[in-house]
Amino acid sequence: MSTPNPSPSLKGREPIALKQRAKQAFLDTFEALRQMARPVLAIQATAVLLVVAFYLSPQVREVSATLAKWNQAGGLLGAAITTVVASVAIPRIFTAIVGWKQPKQDSKDFLFELGYWVFIGVEIRLFYSLQSLIWGDAPTFATVAKKVAFDMLVFTACWNMPVSALMFLWRDRGFSGKRTAEAIKEGDLVPRIAAFIVGAVGFWLVMVSAIYSLPYDVQFVLFLLAQAAWALILLAMDRAKRAT
Repeated sequence: MSTPNPSPSLKGREPIALKQRAKQAFLDTFEALRQMARPVLAIQATAVLLVVAFYLSPQVREVSATLAKWNQAGGLLGAAITTVVASVAIPRIFTAIVGWKQPKQDSKDFLFELGYWVFIGVEIRLFYSLQSLIWGDAPTFATVAKKVAFDMLVFTACWNMPVSALMFLWRDRGFSGKRTAEAIKEGDLVPRIAAFIVGAVGFWLVMVSAIYSLPYDVQFVLFLLAQAAWALILLAMDRAKRAT
Protein backbone atom coordinates (compact mmCIF):
# COMPACT_ATOMS: atom_id res chain seq x y z
CA MET A 1 0.00 0.00 0.00
CA SER A 2 2.05 2.87 -1.25
CA THR A 3 -0.75 5.32 -0.64
CA PRO A 4 -4.02 3.63 0.29
CA ASN A 5 -2.59 0.14 -0.08
CA PRO A 6 -2.50 -2.45 2.66
CA SER A 7 1.20 -3.16 3.13
CA PRO A 8 4.68 -1.92 2.24
CA SER A 9 7.26 -3.81 0.24
CA LEU A 10 8.56 -6.87 2.02
CA LYS A 11 11.63 -7.26 -0.19
CA GLY A 12 14.62 -8.02 1.97
CA ARG A 13 12.61 -8.90 5.06
CA GLU A 14 13.67 -12.17 6.66
CA PRO A 15 10.89 -14.77 7.10
CA ILE A 16 9.42 -14.95 10.56
CA ALA A 17 7.18 -17.53 12.16
CA LEU A 18 3.61 -17.80 10.89
CA LYS A 19 2.16 -17.02 14.32
CA GLN A 20 4.29 -13.90 14.57
CA ARG A 21 3.20 -12.78 11.10
CA ALA A 22 -0.44 -13.39 11.96
CA LYS A 23 -0.12 -11.55 15.26
CA GLN A 24 1.60 -8.60 13.61
CA ALA A 25 -0.99 -8.46 10.82
CA PHE A 26 -3.80 -8.25 13.37
CA LEU A 27 -1.91 -5.68 15.44
CA ASP A 28 -1.43 -3.54 12.33
CA THR A 29 -5.13 -3.81 11.52
CA PHE A 30 -6.30 -2.91 15.01
CA GLU A 31 -3.80 -0.04 15.16
CA ALA A 32 -5.17 1.28 11.86
CA LEU A 33 -8.73 1.03 13.13
CA ARG A 34 -7.69 2.78 16.35
CA GLN A 35 -5.99 5.61 14.46
CA MET A 36 -8.99 6.06 12.20
CA ALA A 37 -11.68 5.35 14.82
CA ARG A 38 -13.13 8.86 14.96
CA PRO A 39 -13.14 9.45 11.19
CA VAL A 40 -14.57 5.97 10.60
CA LEU A 41 -17.35 6.45 13.12
CA ALA A 42 -18.06 9.87 11.61
CA ILE A 43 -18.26 8.39 8.10
CA GLN A 44 -20.48 5.55 9.29
CA ALA A 45 -22.76 7.97 11.13
CA THR A 46 -22.87 10.20 8.04
CA ALA A 47 -23.85 7.24 5.88
CA VAL A 48 -26.70 6.33 8.23
CA LEU A 49 -27.88 9.96 8.34
CA LEU A 50 -27.78 10.16 4.54
CA VAL A 51 -30.04 7.12 4.32
CA VAL A 52 -32.46 8.69 6.79
CA ALA A 53 -32.34 11.99 4.91
CA PHE A 54 -32.97 10.20 1.61
CA TYR A 55 -36.29 8.85 2.85
CA LEU A 56 -37.33 12.01 4.72
CA SER A 57 -36.22 14.78 2.38
CA PRO A 58 -37.52 15.29 -1.20
CA GLN A 59 -34.54 17.57 -1.83
CA VAL A 60 -32.06 14.84 -0.90
CA ARG A 61 -33.90 12.38 -3.14
CA GLU A 62 -33.76 14.88 -5.99
CA VAL A 63 -30.01 15.37 -5.64
CA SER A 64 -29.54 11.62 -5.29
CA ALA A 65 -31.54 11.03 -8.46
CA THR A 66 -29.28 13.44 -10.37
CA LEU A 67 -26.14 11.74 -9.07
CA ALA A 68 -27.64 8.35 -9.88
CA LYS A 69 -28.30 9.44 -13.49
CA TRP A 70 -24.67 10.54 -13.85
CA ASN A 71 -23.55 7.27 -12.31
CA GLN A 72 -25.66 5.16 -14.64
CA ALA A 73 -24.61 7.21 -17.68
CA GLY A 74 -20.95 6.68 -16.86
CA GLY A 75 -21.26 2.91 -16.95
CA LEU A 76 -18.30 0.76 -15.98
CA LEU A 77 -15.80 3.37 -17.16
CA GLY A 78 -17.39 5.97 -14.90
CA ALA A 79 -17.34 3.51 -12.02
CA ALA A 80 -13.63 2.91 -12.59
CA ILE A 81 -12.74 6.60 -12.80
CA THR A 82 -14.76 7.69 -9.77
CA THR A 83 -13.38 4.83 -7.68
CA VAL A 84 -9.82 5.89 -8.55
CA VAL A 85 -10.64 9.46 -7.53
CA ALA A 86 -12.13 8.26 -4.22
CA SER A 87 -9.30 5.81 -3.52
CA VAL A 88 -6.25 7.71 -4.74
CA ALA A 89 -6.91 11.45 -5.04
CA ILE A 90 -8.88 11.96 -1.82
CA PRO A 91 -6.39 10.04 0.41
CA ARG A 92 -3.53 12.06 -1.07
CA ILE A 93 -5.34 15.30 -0.27
CA PHE A 94 -6.06 14.05 3.26
CA THR A 95 -2.45 13.04 3.92
CA ALA A 96 -1.24 16.41 2.66
CA ILE A 97 -3.60 18.19 5.06
CA VAL A 98 -2.69 16.13 8.15
CA GLY A 99 1.02 15.97 7.27
CA TRP A 100 1.39 12.22 6.83
CA LYS A 101 4.56 11.42 4.90
CA GLN A 102 3.95 9.49 1.73
CA PRO A 103 6.40 6.73 0.76
CA LYS A 104 8.00 7.11 -2.64
CA GLN A 105 6.43 5.22 -5.51
CA ASP A 106 8.02 4.02 -8.71
CA SER A 107 6.04 3.78 -11.91
CA LYS A 108 5.21 0.10 -11.40
CA ASP A 109 3.73 0.73 -7.95
CA PHE A 110 1.69 3.66 -9.20
CA LEU A 111 0.34 1.76 -12.21
CA PHE A 112 -0.50 -1.17 -9.94
CA GLU A 113 -2.37 1.14 -7.60
CA LEU A 114 -4.40 2.65 -10.43
CA GLY A 115 -5.09 -0.76 -11.94
CA TYR A 116 -6.17 -2.20 -8.61
CA TRP A 117 -8.71 0.54 -7.93
CA VAL A 118 -10.03 0.38 -11.49
CA PHE A 119 -10.57 -3.34 -10.91
CA ILE A 120 -12.34 -2.66 -7.61
CA GLY A 121 -14.63 -0.02 -9.12
CA VAL A 122 -15.74 -2.26 -11.97
CA GLU A 123 -16.02 -5.27 -9.66
CA ILE A 124 -18.23 -3.47 -7.13
CA ARG A 125 -20.46 -1.99 -9.82
CA LEU A 126 -21.02 -5.47 -11.29
CA PHE A 127 -21.48 -7.01 -7.86
CA TYR A 128 -24.21 -4.54 -6.92
CA SER A 129 -25.95 -5.40 -10.19
CA LEU A 130 -25.65 -9.09 -9.32
CA GLN A 131 -27.07 -8.48 -5.85
CA SER A 132 -30.01 -6.65 -7.39
CA LEU A 133 -30.57 -9.51 -9.84
CA ILE A 134 -30.47 -12.18 -7.14
CA TRP A 135 -32.36 -10.49 -4.31
CA GLY A 136 -34.33 -7.73 -6.03
CA ASP A 137 -34.29 -3.92 -5.92
CA ALA A 138 -36.75 -3.19 -3.12
CA PRO A 139 -34.82 -2.10 0.01
CA THR A 140 -37.01 -4.04 2.45
CA PHE A 141 -35.56 -5.29 5.73
CA ALA A 142 -35.41 -8.88 4.46
CA THR A 143 -33.74 -7.89 1.18
CA VAL A 144 -31.18 -5.66 2.90
CA ALA A 145 -30.35 -8.43 5.39
CA LYS A 146 -29.82 -10.95 2.57
CA LYS A 147 -27.61 -8.55 0.62
CA VAL A 148 -25.51 -7.67 3.68
CA ALA A 149 -25.05 -11.34 4.58
CA PHE A 150 -24.14 -12.33 1.02
CA ASP A 151 -21.76 -9.39 0.74
CA MET A 152 -19.88 -9.93 4.00
CA LEU A 153 -19.93 -13.74 4.25
CA VAL A 154 -19.45 -14.67 0.60
CA PHE A 155 -18.18 -11.79 -1.53
CA THR A 156 -15.95 -10.08 1.04
CA ALA A 157 -14.68 -13.08 3.01
CA CYS A 158 -14.34 -15.58 0.16
CA TRP A 159 -13.45 -13.41 -2.82
CA ASN A 160 -12.72 -9.70 -2.41
CA MET A 161 -10.35 -9.77 0.57
CA PRO A 162 -8.44 -12.93 -0.48
CA VAL A 163 -7.95 -11.61 -4.02
CA SER A 164 -6.88 -8.20 -2.71
CA ALA A 165 -4.43 -9.76 -0.26
CA LEU A 166 -2.96 -11.90 -3.04
CA MET A 167 -2.60 -8.92 -5.37
CA PHE A 168 -0.75 -6.89 -2.75
CA LEU A 169 1.46 -9.83 -1.86
CA TRP A 170 2.37 -10.09 -5.54
CA ARG A 171 3.21 -6.38 -5.56
CA ASP A 172 5.22 -6.63 -2.34
CA ARG A 173 7.25 -9.48 -3.83
CA GLY A 174 8.31 -7.30 -6.73
CA PHE A 175 5.54 -8.45 -9.11
CA SER A 176 7.27 -11.82 -9.27
CA GLY A 177 5.07 -14.91 -9.55
CA LYS A 178 7.89 -17.12 -8.27
CA ARG A 179 8.55 -15.03 -5.15
CA THR A 180 4.82 -14.71 -4.55
CA ALA A 181 4.46 -18.49 -4.62
CA GLU A 182 7.37 -18.80 -2.19
CA ALA A 183 5.74 -16.27 0.14
CA ILE A 184 2.51 -18.25 0.06
CA LYS A 185 4.42 -21.42 0.96
CA GLU A 186 6.04 -19.53 3.85
CA GLY A 187 2.54 -18.73 5.16
CA ASP A 188 2.54 -15.05 4.30
CA LEU A 189 -0.87 -14.93 2.60
CA VAL A 190 -3.30 -16.33 5.19
CA PRO A 191 -2.49 -13.77 7.93
CA ARG A 192 -2.97 -10.98 5.39
CA ILE A 193 -6.35 -12.31 4.35
CA ALA A 194 -7.47 -12.68 7.96
CA ALA A 195 -6.34 -9.15 8.81
CA PHE A 196 -8.06 -7.74 5.73
CA ILE A 197 -11.30 -9.47 6.69
CA VAL A 198 -11.15 -8.14 10.26
CA GLY A 199 -10.63 -4.61 8.97
CA ALA A 200 -13.40 -5.02 6.40
CA VAL A 201 -15.92 -6.21 8.99
CA GLY A 202 -14.99 -3.35 11.31
CA PHE A 203 -15.73 -0.81 8.62
CA TRP A 204 -17.91 -2.26 5.88
CA LEU A 205 -20.60 -4.01 7.94
CA VAL A 206 -22.21 -0.69 8.84
CA MET A 207 -21.48 0.83 5.44
CA VAL A 208 -23.00 -1.93 3.30
CA SER A 209 -26.04 -1.98 5.59
CA ALA A 210 -26.51 1.70 4.78
CA ILE A 211 -25.72 1.23 1.08
CA TYR A 212 -28.21 -1.61 0.59
CA SER A 213 -30.88 0.37 2.41
CA LEU A 214 -30.97 2.69 -0.61
CA PRO A 215 -32.48 1.98 -4.03
CA TYR A 216 -30.13 0.22 -6.43
CA ASP A 217 -29.41 3.22 -8.66
CA VAL A 218 -28.14 5.28 -5.69
CA GLN A 219 -26.04 2.60 -4.01
CA PHE A 220 -22.80 3.17 -5.92
CA VAL A 221 -22.87 6.88 -5.04
CA LEU A 222 -22.77 6.09 -1.32
CA PHE A 223 -20.18 3.39 -1.99
CA LEU A 224 -17.79 6.07 -3.28
CA LEU A 225 -18.02 7.96 0.02
CA ALA A 226 -17.35 4.73 1.88
CA GLN A 227 -14.50 3.84 -0.46
CA ALA A 228 -12.65 7.07 0.25
CA ALA A 229 -12.80 6.28 3.98
CA TRP A 230 -11.72 2.66 3.39
CA ALA A 231 -8.72 3.85 1.41
CA LEU A 232 -7.71 5.97 4.40
CA ILE A 233 -7.99 2.93 6.69
CA LEU A 234 -5.69 0.98 4.37
CA LEU A 235 -3.29 3.91 4.44
CA ALA A 236 -3.35 3.86 8.25
CA MET A 237 -2.66 0.09 8.13
CA ASP A 238 0.39 0.81 6.01
CA ARG A 239 1.62 3.45 8.47
CA ALA A 240 1.13 1.07 11.39
CA LYS A 241 3.08 -1.68 9.60
CA ARG A 242 5.95 0.64 8.67
CA ALA A 243 6.16 1.83 12.28
CA THR A 244 6.82 -1.71 13.56
